[in-house]
Amino acid sequence: LYDEMPELEGYLFPDTYEIRKGASLKEIVKKMTDNFNKKLTPDLRNEIKKQGRTISEIVTMASLIEKEVKTKEDKELVSGILWKRLKIGMPLQVDSWPESYKKLGLPQRPICNPGLESIIAAIYPKDSNYWYYLSAPDGETYFSETLEEHNIKRAKYLKSMSKPLEGKSIVMIIAYKDFRDEEYFVPRDIFLAAGADVKTA
Repeated sequence: LYDEMPELEGYLFPDTYEIRKGASLKEIVKKMTDNFNKKLTPDLRNEIKKQGRTISEIVTMASLIEKEVKTKEDKELVSGILWKRLKIGMPLQVDSWPESYKKLGLPQRPICNPGLESIIAAIYPKDSNYWYYLSAPDGETYFSETLEEHNIKRAKYLKSMSKPLEGKSIVMIIAYKDFRDEEYFVPRDIFLAAGADVKTA
């Protein structure tokens, strides 16, 4: 479907639908896109316009949020972080879109079909001092104000993983600068304690 109509990605609203037997693909798509247009109320559309953004930008941001975190609170915080990164020209650096580590800006189109909670979070981001976050497989999200703090939390998380990292190598930058040109050093001991061979890069 997406190979034939890639512009549909993001606008097939995820919901429970009653589909009649024998319904055509066109009917199903129309039902889902009509639902999207219904969920995106005039008030939400006016707010998007007031912010100087487009529906496409909001849906694309919402699709990243949908993939990154699970709870309403986390989605609002992550939305605030990602919009801040965009504003200063910082790469989004989201795992759900690997190219975001080397490209600036949003993807050309949404990467999934976001639900209403993610769309609203994209429209109404929560302001905070956070610039970084770590999404754990168990659904927990760890927020940080600095890259130094973020990398320490990441290292501690690796250490706490049930399977040890013994015999595996982590290629990392021990000394680095964050986007504000502040230099930090990551404690090697944290990674060594996780059982990994630490190599500088």
